[in-house]
Amino acid sequence: MPKNPTSPSLPLRESTVQEQSLGHEVLLYHQTSGQVGVLNRTAHFIWQQCDGTRSVADISAAVRARFDTAAEPHIEAQVAATVASLHAAGLLVDGGPGGGPPNAP
Repeated sequence: MPKNPTSPSLPLRESTVQEQSLGHEVLLYHQTSGQVGVLNRTAHFIWQQCDGTRSVADISAAVRARFDTAAEPHIEAQVAATVASLHAAGLLVDGGPGGGPPNAP
């Protein structure tokens, strides 16, 4: 699958984003920009995996294992789209080289 140039290679949750549970959904609030996102259970799981060390392929494998979606052929594309959407909203940054998790060397 071609890499989406607007999607981070190792997605990392933006440090100024707060989470608030709303029953079956989770509200994300970016304290600096005021951007808001609402995630369903699957998107929230993807969000939780974005720690700056996992690629979209790694996150897709975790989604397959967690939600028993081994037969779903387009999981990686769906995960990539979710990551790209969160990144475009400023809720994720690139944890790759130069971006790294906050305590990366």
